[in-house]
Amino acid sequence: MAISNRGDLSHPPTVTAFVALQLLGAGGLILVVLTAVFCKHIKRWPTWYSFCFSWIISSLSYSLLTIAAGIYASPPLTTCATLSMIIHVLLRLRFAKSESSADESGNETIAILVLAPYCVWAVIAIGFSLFTIPNIQTLAVSSTGTYCNSTDRI
Repeated sequence: MAISNRGDLSHPPTVTAFVALQLLGAGGLILVVLTAVFCKHIKRWPTWYSFCFSWIISSLSYSLLTIAAGIYASPPLTTCATLSMIIHVLLRLRFAKSESSADESGNETIAILVLAPYCVWAVIAIGFSLFTIPNIQTLAVSSTGTYCNSTDRI
């Protein structure tokens, strides 16, 4: 993949700091998730894990300059994962408030809340990739040098 550059190939301290902070954030969240997975006393909802994984993917996407599709698809992923977790919290509150003995939410609902953000991410990443591959010359490193983006006005 040939990516044009709007400047020289040097890495100013701001770019190094940007990538380091992104990797630090991803690493920190990985530790949090691993702690929750291996500690038997911690119970987390699937939507919480999805929320954490979405931010790990986002951090890694911004750390890898050559994957512009990930950069364009990450904000909708994290937004949808956050919305899914909020919806799950609202469903839990509604269940706690009700006097019904029915299940709080079905497995189908949880599956949709967990999988929907990644479906949105996949659609955007694939769509961006399919649009950009024939127009590879439109990819460039941003003016700040911190991420890769498309110069196409569309």
